[in-house]
Formats: sequence, C-alpha cells, structure tokens
Amino acid sequence: MRVDVSWEVAQLKYRTDIIKEINVVNLDGARFKAVVPDIGSISNSYGKNLFYDCYKVDSLKFKLEELINHMGSAISPDYGSLNEFMESIVLYNDNEHQSKVEQYLCSIANDVDTSAEPDEEILGIYKSKLETDVPRESIELRDLAIDQMAKRINLGKYIKEFMRQNPQLQ
Repeated sequence: MRVDVSWEVAQLKYRTDIIKEINVVNLDGARFKAVVPDIGSISNSYGKNLFYDCYKVDSLKFKLEELINHMGSAISPDYGSLNEFMESIVLYNDNEHQSKVEQYLCSIANDVDTSAEPDEEILGIYKSKLETDVPRESIELRDLAIDQMAKRINLGKYIKEFMRQNPQLQ
C-alpha cells in the first residue's frame, strides 16, 4: 500500500437534508476508499494514553465500510489491500464491548505498553516506506511520528490477538 492519501466526506441524506457525515479516506492514490476508523485509547498508570484504531460492528460507519469493501467496484479494495488495512483495526460489537475490553486492558496497561513498543527494524521499514512518498521536511517523517504510528499499529494487533486468546472479552 502506498502512502498517497486524500480525504472526503460521505453523506447520508434524505432528499436535501444531511442526516450523517462520515469521513472517508482515499488510499493508495485513490485506488480504494475506506471509512476512517474510530480511535480507541488505553491509559496506563503513568497517565500516558495509548491509541489504536477500531470500528463498532453495529455502527453505520462500519456498515458503510462493509458496503465499500463488497461493492466490487473501482473504489473497493483488493483482498490483499483490505487485509493489510484491517490488520490492526480492532472490531467491537458496540460501545459496551469496547468499554469492557478497554477497562480490562487499562488494568494491565503497563504490560500492554511494553508489548506495543515497536522494534528498530519495523521503525526502519516504516520510515523507508514513508520516505518514498512523503516530502522530506514533512512531520510524518519525524522519528516521534513514526514511533507513534508503529505503536498504534502494534497496539491494534495486540488487542486483536488478546481478544482471540480471551473469549470472555469477545
């Protein structure tokens, strides 16, 4: 997946009235669209928040994401791109499910923080991918930004695996 990204707004309308607006991102030079995920967070004992991406399966936002993914049109991602995009996005049933999982993870947040820490190799890979598409002076190329991006991805993957291993949290 390339880093070429642009943004749009999808609107749910009834005649001329806008009922709901949902942010949509064009990925890989508008090769496919995706609904911008929600942001989840976990606080550790030092008051430091850890962030990750998520969808709630019962939400209009996720239903739109599924519609885009299964339209079979030019804006639908191919299987590989979709898997790569969804790899670190956590799926919750609803707000209550998200709250339950986040509360549990907050109780072990220091362990979660350690597990989400990116290694130097992955930071180097992300940096080299970004350098291909992002202007040199861009804020996205700063070490802190790359570290935060990698941690966000790792945290999403960690939570997904944690939920798989703990059926009581599903």
